[in-house]
Amino acid sequence: MTDIIEPDIELYGIYARESALADFLEIQAFHSPSMSEAQLSDYIEDSQWLGKLREHFTGPPTDLVNGSEAPDESKGNDDSDREDRAQEFANRVFALIEIRKSLLGDRYPFKLEEGKIVLSGPQHCAYNGLLAITLVHAYHLAGGPDPRKTFEECVHKAMGRRGFISRSIASEITAGRNIDDIVNELGDHLEIYPTPSAAWRQIYANDSGVDTVFQIRLGDKRPGRWVFIGQVTCGRSETWEKKITDASPDQWRKLLGMMCLPIRFLAVPHHISSDHLNFIVERRAATFLDRPRLCQWEHELLDEEKQLIDIVANTEIQAV
Repeated sequence: MTDIIEPDIELYGIYARESALADFLEIQAFHSPSMSEAQLSDYIEDSQWLGKLREHFTGPPTDLVNGSEAPDESKGNDDSDREDRAQEFANRVFALIEIRKSLLGDRYPFKLEEGKIVLSGPQHCAYNGLLAITLVHAYHLAGGPDPRKTFEECVHKAMGRRGFISRSIASEITAGRNIDDIVNELGDHLEIYPTPSAAWRQIYANDSGVDTVFQIRLGDKRPGRWVFIGQVTCGRSETWEKKITDASPDQWRKLLGMMCLPIRFLAVPHHISSDHLNFIVERRAATFLDRPRLCQWEHELLDEEKQLIDIVANTEIQAV
């Protein structure tokens, strides 16, 4: 367990390094203006991170968040090279902050002021609720509600606010209930006609690959409904692509008595970078719900979210 929040480039895994530092800057802003881009660059240069500052994805020309060329790993470690690489990475972190502001507008509770991030909105808000869930889980901060269960409820509430019929089956799966019973109850909730006996399935649902199901209301029970199946996770970025493929659209089409394949999704409280998002969506034909998307479907803040925000706000921040 830890009782201090400190910069950690590996906090969310190798595919979310910029996001980890951007989140740290936002938490700094809970108390006072964050580091500037130049100060962050100096901190990175003095760290042991320079060998990890490469990018992991490339693709067609587009306005990706991390659109600059990857550092040349063959370069030496002279002072000018270290400075350039640190500055480039610091620039990518601040670019991610700008993307968050662009995506969320007034829903983003921070702003840049004299080159530093400051809190400009209420501390108790949807964005900071998801930020706190991410940080409490990643730093193992104690004394509050389970961030994973809180996030499951956040996703359920956000879906409902957008007009989806949503149902979490995470607790039933954890309890190892009979899959047929779970699917039949889903049918009642989602207003569909399930056919669990139409598919091969494990009798007990402790490994169904799905913990949340929702559908768009179309006003009737006729075929052709838009149904989404997937998981809600606070896990590290290396696990996201596998998690999003755990659900089997073919199996769940039969279980739910559908003619169309349901769409796979993954929900995380993090902010996934554009290049990572493009990579997963293209390869896996699935959709992704991350912090900026869920904040646009803002729900009334849960009491558990408020508690987690307060825990983060009251945790010591490492001086840098």
